[in-house]
Amino acid sequence: MFLSQLNILIVEDETKVRELLYMDLLDTNLCSKIHTASHAEQAIQILKNNEIDGIFLDIQLPRMNGLEMIEALKSMDINVPVILLSAETKFEHAQKAIELGVLSFISKPWSMEVLMTSLNKFQDQKPLAPKFFFFKNGTDNFKIDIEKLIYIHSEGNYCMMYFSDGSSKLLTCSLKKMQDVLIDFKHLNRIDRFYIVNFLKIQSWNSAKSQIQFLSEKPVSIAVSRSAKSFINKWQKVSLMDNKS
Repeated sequence: MFLSQLNILIVEDETKVRELLYMDLLDTNLCSKIHTASHAEQAIQILKNNEIDGIFLDIQLPRMNGLEMIEALKSMDINVPVILLSAETKFEHAQKAIELGVLSFISKPWSMEVLMTSLNKFQDQKPLAPKFFFFKNGTDNFKIDIEKLIYIHSEGNYCMMYFSDGSSKLLTCSLKKMQDVLIDFKHLNRIDRFYIVNFLKIQSWNSAKSQIQFLSEKPVSIAVSRSAKSFINKWQKVSLMDNKS
């Protein structure tokens, strides 16, 4: 499964720990934005003004601790998945955290594998994307099945959509316009000048040939530019984590 880009909030009063977690999250290439806060009041303000997919929350915060912050959020009907950070987990903290619906704990220091697993957990909490979208092409409206779409290839002022059942559809549309239309479908990524790819449909990646093999009824593969390598590496990293879990 491909992880879409996540908006994450770190709430940690220790500057060094906060900065380390920020840098480690950046290294995953899976976060579109990372907010930081040093105390609960600042974090609550961020949550009121931004759409956040998950919170890494320290238990021991000044003035209002992490568990108290979760209770405050619930009273304001702000429901965001939380993973707690702690150097040591006391029984009473763990019991209270379970009651409050916390996803899990991360011990300090953490590993990158634990961090990736945590991002997977946040992703699992996100609402499912729609299965279809409608595209107006001239005077016609087309219903596009996202679950069957494997990739889109730019052909000048046209885009050719290819589907897992072997069908295709030509639309009068630039790849940039198509990218804007698909902005809410986080698993559909523009990887270079010519292709938008459905990361959920990637079966394998041949780095030597810069070639993607897709899951489809008939064997389908495309050769992409070298500039797409970072996107495919991101898919490989997440795919590897999924296979371990």
